[in-house]
Amino acid sequence: MLMVIGANCMAQSGFPYCEPFTQSTTRANTVYGGASRLTSGVEDPVGQGVLRLTPATGNQNGYAYVDIPFSSQYGIKTSFEFFMYGGNGADGLTFFLFDAAIQNFSPGGYGGSLGYAPNNNTPGLSAGYIGIGLDVYGNYGNTIEGKTDGFTNNNTRHPNSVVIRGPQSDSYKFIKGVKTNEGGTFGLPSNQQFSLSSGGAGTQRIASPDQRGYRKANFDLQPNPNGVGYLINLSIEINDGTNRIIEIFKNEPYPYTAPQNLKVGFAASTGGSTNFHEIRNVIVQVSDDQNLRDPIANDKSVQACEGVERRFEIKATEDVILLNDPDNNFIRCLQLANTIADFPTDDFDICTTEQCDSSRQQLSTPYGNFEADPEGGLIRFTPNLNTVGNEVKIFYTVTDNFGKTSVPKEIIINISAMPNPAIIQVNGGFPRP
Repeated sequence: MLMVIGANCMAQSGFPYCEPFTQSTTRANTVYGGASRLTSGVEDPVGQGVLRLTPATGNQNGYAYVDIPFSSQYGIKTSFEFFMYGGNGADGLTFFLFDAAIQNFSPGGYGGSLGYAPNNNTPGLSAGYIGIGLDVYGNYGNTIEGKTDGFTNNNTRHPNSVVIRGPQSDSYKFIKGVKTNEGGTFGLPSNQQFSLSSGGAGTQRIASPDQRGYRKANFDLQPNPNGVGYLINLSIEINDGTNRIIEIFKNEPYPYTAPQNLKVGFAASTGGSTNFHEIRNVIVQVSDDQNLRDPIANDKSVQACEGVERRFEIKATEDVILLNDPDNNFIRCLQLANTIADFPTDDFDICTTEQCDSSRQQLSTPYGNFEADPEGGLIRFTPNLNTVGNEVKIFYTVTDNFGKTSVPKEIIINISAMPNPAIIQVNGGFPRP
């Protein structure tokens, strides 16, 4: 099985995570395989690509996942644009979560199982926790190919349906489904109905929210305040002549205890019928952000010697108090600045700032240069020559793995002369340094 790992950006260890898929490479922790491929600079202009999970040819399958464990304590919120078009309507794609402790990722069955559920002799997604199917053809919500339960317990297809399937521990069983292009018990009101795909054979990708056929999913897995598991909220932004948001699931109970950490992913498949299946602009965030707290950093004083690199570390507990999930809260990165005013304010777009800004991990001063590691709390400071007796003051912030950032605090470094080497007399012989 082909597996491709993006390698253009630094690794990142927590929320939020933004993966646009618009370039010819991905974030360092984004993994994709099967038929999946990036289209930037190939089928699409550079910087305007997508991740194509399948082409519009028969019996194809592809997947992608973020190889970072996200704490399940505060829930997970994800949004992504999806494009299904250009064929004769099969099969669909899934968004899924799985136990981050699993060592060997393996997608589930394809065809109508959409890479999450089992398919006859092919088992379901390894350690799958939840699989949301955007099912154009209609087999994800029935019982063929070894699936457990459905809209009806038979082989009837249910096209244009959004289906929740449960964890591996409960046989990936059907939990809930909504048919987006019809009414009735499982359908939508007539003024809200739409097809999941944007067009049939010969049609092109609809990439702009202002164009008819645009689709974007917004998924929110909120901790259930009154029981085990989560409440599922899912809406899809569409353009059917008007840009609007259609609610699919609202506070739908999902009564399964989650693993401590989860990973997120996508899969898609075709069979005898086909479509292009593509995703773009994936954002993964904490759902219950209001219960997260910012780290509390402290001022730090350090001694350094002229002309010699000094390494020191901002440490959890000793230098900064981390206040979120006690079993899974750590320093993701540091940012450095000469003054407090140099740090950005809070009115920013999440995907322009969610990576720890490498330009704020290197800092020049009249007395020497600072460099913070891309991840963690290690800092290196190299004092300039002729700086003995000077005090250097800079500011730092700590960002944790939930994306919460401390207020700026001081680092003060006092520069001393290099001490003379000690002279030791050995057994009456010559002195040795």
